[in-house]
Amino acid sequence: MSSQFISNNFSNITCTVSGSGAFYGIYNLDGSAIPYPRRVIYNNVISNVTYSTTGTAYPFILYYLGDGSQGLPSSVYSNTVSNFSLPGAIFGHYYQTPMSPSFPVSIYQNVISNIGTFGSTSAAGLYAPVSGTPGLLIYKNKINDVF
Repeated sequence: MSSQFISNNFSNITCTVSGSGAFYGIYNLDGSAIPYPRRVIYNNVISNVTYSTTGTAYPFILYYLGDGSQGLPSSVYSNTVSNFSLPGAIFGHYYQTPMSPSFPVSIYQNVISNIGTFGSTSAAGLYAPVSGTPGLLIYKNKINDVF
């Protein structure tokens, strides 16, 4: 079992209605623990987003990352999240357990730039669990101007 998200572009999005709704860009929650599905996610862009709610924004939110019985790990690379602001919290890339106990996920060459909150909440370029995984291979990402 596997899924791919390749070359999607979600740009120039403005929401002027205030409220508390969340923003989800590329969101993948389907799957199971046996086997953990293999995900290949690359060359996607989420940029120039102004969101007027106090809800949390997750441009990338991914669960159940594994190999899908293919012997190759999931990979997330060459994606861009940029110029995104809202009064609520934002997590540019959000990775969550469960993940395969056997195949570390490769997260590399992503750009997360100029994202943040103009409220009094949290902003993080990349969020990943520190336990319950065999390790995440996170390297050569560019994360800057998170406010």
